[in-house]
Amino acid sequence: MQNIRKELVELIAKAENILLTTHISPDGDGYCSALALQRIISFLGKSSLLVTDDDDLSRYNYLQDGKSREKRFSELKEEEQNFSLAIVLDCNSYDRLGERCVLVEKAEKIIVLDHHEAENGLIKAELSYIEPSFACVGEIIFSLLETAINKMPVSDRLFVCNCLYTTILNDTNNFVNANTDTDVFIFASKLVNLGVKP
Repeated sequence: MQNIRKELVELIAKAENILLTTHISPDGDGYCSALALQRIISFLGKSSLLVTDDDDLSRYNYLQDGKSREKRFSELKEEEQNFSLAIVLDCNSYDRLGERCVLVEKAEKIIVLDHHEAENGLIKAELSYIEPSFACVGEIIFSLLETAINKMPVSDRLFVCNCLYTTILNDTNNFVNANTDTDVFIFASKLVNLGVKP
């Protein structure tokens, strides 16, 4: 885990422009993890753009505070389609990226963070952390970047934690699915300690 953390932070630090994306029909894990990671990346001194497909994501408006940078794929101009680093969240296959696979394929370097079993069309990445023992990709982000999260300004930290709490609710179906284990409750309790109100 320590090596993964170090490599992740180094790749982010060296990147000029960063793409964040997730699977087609984004859910509360993939999309909200991307929102959280974008804010962490900003704290680390880098800029990123979250690109989704054309699905309606207004159900997550309650999380928004006006600081997120995101566009739908169909809104991207040609000059906005080149990235030095692409970070793919909550999927590990080109097949699950839809049209956005073009952006990932063109990126100079790729990171994949996922909690699903490896699929067909596996994305070839400089850093690929696929660990099905985690209930959600939000839990992976927290485990890798908890130190940075704890150092963030209170308002940004709370934004990140609310997004990550949503990832748990989404992928455990409000703590009732079989993947709701002790680690999930420990993760949730850490987020509550950082200000989340369940």
